[in-house]
Amino acid sequence: MKCTTGLSAHQFAELTQWISQSKPLHTIPTILGVAGSLQATLTYLRHNLPQAAIGELLGVSQPTVSRAVKARPELVTRALDGYLILITAEEVAPG
Repeated sequence: MKCTTGLSAHQFAELTQWISQSKPLHTIPTILGVAGSLQATLTYLRHNLPQAAIGELLGVSQPTVSRAVKARPELVTRALDGYLILITAEEVAPG
């Protein structure tokens, strides 16, 4: 889990639970469920793999991965709000 999503099993379980209790803007593909959709999305965002390759790893089609990826980033962003500090290149100290 850590290599594909960047999260420990515990962190992944907590995020899955939080997302399960949230209301996504887009529907979650039933075949993947919340955990599978989250795994597909985090793998896609972390490694920039083709959606077809992720689908092959998870045993689903590319369109299913596409629907999962469309539904999840908004919830992941909301879940991580307050944990991430985004800065611009101009704000980074030189050197």
